[in-house]
Amino acid sequence: MKMGHQVRLMAGEYVKAFNIGNKKDAADARAIWLAVQQPGKPVAVKTEIQQAMLALHRMREQLVKFRTMQINSLSEELRERKAGLTGETQRRSSRLTRGRASKGCVGKRM
Repeated sequence: MKMGHQVRLMAGEYVKAFNIGNKKDAADARAIWLAVQQPGKPVAVKTEIQQAMLALHRMREQLVKFRTMQINSLSEELRERKAGLTGETQRRSSRLTRGRASKGCVGKRM
């Protein structure tokens, strides 16, 4: 505690309520000053282990989100290609696939 200041962490949501106008340094400083004047609950400081766990959870959430995006994209691509094969074209395609399968050519280029 130098120069008579007491340092404490405050939640960003609490300070944001006092911010008026656009994002500017002066407006942010005024919002922080106003928020500090009000009685409020300070934020607890997290340990390194807690911070590491939060980072791990955020990473996992991003991986799940990315995997879901890839699955949805592939699913949509397959749906579009199947919709393009309608009627006679679809029947020809299935006959061609069955014929290639009986010759052992499935997965090979002709």
